[in-house]
Amino acid sequence: MSVEIQGTFKTSGPSAAAQEIVTVTVTTEGVVSTGNDKKSGGFGVSLIVNAIFQIGIGGYFHHNCPVQPYIPIYMEVLGTVTIVTVFAYWWYVDSPKNYLVITILTLGFLFCFCFFITGGVWIYSIYPPNYNNLIPHLIPYCNRTLYLFAFIDTTIFCVLAGLTILSGCCCCVFKRVFMM
Repeated sequence: MSVEIQGTFKTSGPSAAAQEIVTVTVTTEGVVSTGNDKKSGGFGVSLIVNAIFQIGIGGYFHHNCPVQPYIPIYMEVLGTVTIVTVFAYWWYVDSPKNYLVITILTLGFLFCFCFFITGGVWIYSIYPPNYNNLIPHLIPYCNRTLYLFAFIDTTIFCVLAGLTILSGCCCCVFKRVFMM
């Protein structure tokens, strides 16, 4: 990407009427990111990193939660859909008129929302689970790492979603109050 800046400068002295036109071209080739473009930002990258952990932990402990066998599946599916949705958003930023991308984004957000509620029910309904797997055929258990990661991840997402909604409501209220 290159930016062209053009300026007109007046010179002082005996020929005060003379003007110089200077053109400066700045290129950003070789610069990784300036932090000002729409794709950069830690939020999308942190979502992808979290999704990779979800897929990895869900896959590694896939059969280690007989008390609620849907928790590892929830982690794997939600992680995969999150990655697809984030990449679709980045694709949307480049081409906002692409209706295929808009459809993928809409379905991805809708699926994540509905599946997040379902996964929350699966996770919170067995709280606190039995972590002891010594007698798995008598007392169902859930792997401690799998369950705690799913529990903490879901709880953090709930808190962040609540804070986002609360801040949006506060902004609307303050905007109405101070605009009057």
